[in-house]
Amino acid sequence: MENITKKAYVEKTDGDMAILKIKRECACQNKYSCSTKCFLVREEIITIAVKNNIGAKQGDFVEVESRVSLILIYAAAAFLLPLVVGLAAYFIALKYISGETVPYIISGICFSISIVLLYYILNKIAKGRNDFVIRKIL
Repeated sequence: MENITKKAYVEKTDGDMAILKIKRECACQNKYSCSTKCFLVREEIITIAVKNNIGAKQGDFVEVESRVSLILIYAAAAFLLPLVVGLAAYFIALKYISGETVPYIISGICFSISIVLLYYILNKIAKGRNDFVIRKIL
C-alpha cells in the first residue's frame, strides 16, 4: 500500500520538534459528485507537531508522510468493532433470555455503549500519537 504524502509549512521549530501547518483536503476532490459538499468549506488548515528529524527550519515547506495502514486500522475499529459487539450481545442474550424483544434491546444498548467507549478511546490514543514523518525539505 502506498503512503499518503502531503505538503506542509513549518510554522516554527522547537528543539527536535517542528510545528507544521497542513491543508486538509476533501476526500473526493470532485465538486460535481460530492454529496457532502465539502468543497464549499474554505480551506481548513490543521496544525501538528512532528519530530524534526531532517533539520527543517521555520518557513520551510516540507513533505510529510503517513502510513495508509494506520488509517485503515482506525477506520476498521470505528466501524466494525461496534457491529461485532452488538451482534455478540444479541446472540449471547438470545441464548440466555427467552423472548424476542429483550435481546434486541440488549444488543442496541451494547452497540451504543461500544460506540461511546470507542470514541473516547480512539481520541485518547490519537492525542498521544503522531503518525506523520517529515521526509524531505521542498
